[in-house]
Amino acid sequence: MNPVPGLEIAEHYRLVKPLGNGGSGSVWLAQDLLADIDVAMKFYGSFDDFGLSEFRKEYKLGFKLNHPNLLNIRHFDVFENCPYLVMTYCKNGSLARKAGKMNEEEVWRFVENVASGLAYLHSQRPHIIHQDIKPDNILIDDDGSFLISDFGISRKFLSTQAKMMSTTTASQTSAGTMPYMGPERFSENPMVIMASDIWSFGMTLYELITGELMWEGMGGCAQLNGAKLPNKVNELPQLLSLLIKACLEQEPWNRPTAAQIAKFAKTRDLADLNNSKKTINPSPIIRDPEPPRPEPTNTNQRPVTSPTPIRPVYVRPTPTPPKPTPPKPKTQTDSWLDKLKKMDTRHLIALIAGILLLFVFVGGAIYVVLNDMNEKTEFKNCTTYDDFNNFINKYPDSKFINAARNKMRELQPKPLYEKPSVPDVPQKVIKKSFTISNNGKGEPNSNKVSQDQLAGKSNKGKKINGKNKTKNQDNDKDDVEETLLYDPVTKKLIKITKKK
Repeated sequence: MNPVPGLEIAEHYRLVKPLGNGGSGSVWLAQDLLADIDVAMKFYGSFDDFGLSEFRKEYKLGFKLNHPNLLNIRHFDVFENCPYLVMTYCKNGSLARKAGKMNEEEVWRFVENVASGLAYLHSQRPHIIHQDIKPDNILIDDDGSFLISDFGISRKFLSTQAKMMSTTTASQTSAGTMPYMGPERFSENPMVIMASDIWSFGMTLYELITGELMWEGMGGCAQLNGAKLPNKVNELPQLLSLLIKACLEQEPWNRPTAAQIAKFAKTRDLADLNNSKKTINPSPIIRDPEPPRPEPTNTNQRPVTSPTPIRPVYVRPTPTPPKPTPPKPKTQTDSWLDKLKKMDTRHLIALIAGILLLFVFVGGAIYVVLNDMNEKTEFKNCTTYDDFNNFINKYPDSKFINAARNKMRELQPKPLYEKPSVPDVPQKVIKKSFTISNNGKGEPNSNKVSQDQLAGKSNKGKKINGKNKTKNQDNDKDDVEETLLYDPVTKKLIKITKKK
């Protein structure tokens, strides 16, 4: 079976998205189509009839378990030879995301909840040993309580599952995760006992407080080879430090039980941990023979009649509070008026002069800024040729003077007279001659001037240059000749008057 989003299981559940994958199976978020609620579904791979029968045997005890700190199993079924479980969905996720971020009260609540759940599992007949206590398998419900998930997996079932799956997957289906497996599981005669869950619990507690894995994730294998607890354990609060040390004892018989840890979390009395070495009875899985309890080597040693209190390995020194320093007597300070009265005359004059200079400097700066703003405003308001001309006359030294001149050139009015286009006459100078009689009326001798006359020739082939005169010119000797010249540079008419 290959779960995919949108797949409907038995017309009852619809897969939404994967939540996680592990060696024993994959967990999905699904929707209960009948109840219209979100649930978590765990699929364990495909099995044959023998594997399915083994799976049913393993989880017969799981269905009757009922504890507030165990994840509730709602339904069990098989789909396409793949067994699956339907469980309560915890939207807050697992404790893995809170490693190193929990305060002391949250840590103690974790200790009490998880130890109570483990004590309930260990009290079943036959004993149910989790074998994989770690932050990923501790979920947080809506009320902030901690729930144990993935309980009840035996080595026999995992061996059956490994045979049904590929070699690569089968190598990952061993019960437990190496950083959280105790040293007795790496010995010549590996044991899976209730004390193994206590060791995993202590390693999980250390990771949740510090945010780090001890011994680089080598777990009990490193402890079996002589690794010591890091000094960071001694820097933790005293009770939590003692609890971690008791749970991570290399000798399984020296570890406290889950019930003792739960009681210690409630009372926080060291006597509950002190009795652990006398009352612990780590029972193995029902299929494993219980190893013989080691006998004391020294026969002359007297048995301990009463528990001796454990002295804390590390106690944080209480810092001594610093001695309070006496307050300094308040000295009466003179007001600024008294200081002026005591000031020398020369110093007072210098002070007044400095203040006046400061006012002048500030006023000048403000004037310059306002003047610049005024110039800029007036320049923006100029729209016509006359506006820019008035602006130049008003602010001859303005920084906008060049821009104003450019605008004037663009807006300059066109001349009233434009150069006539006469093809036979040179383009630079156009001459037009007419006479003004002495009578003062200013009437020209001829109303029209022909093109030949503008070219300097008469109809009779005579030049009008003063040497050969017409009849009218002979009659009026005192006439005046005026000539209008057009300047293409200035685009203006120039009047030239000559007496004949």
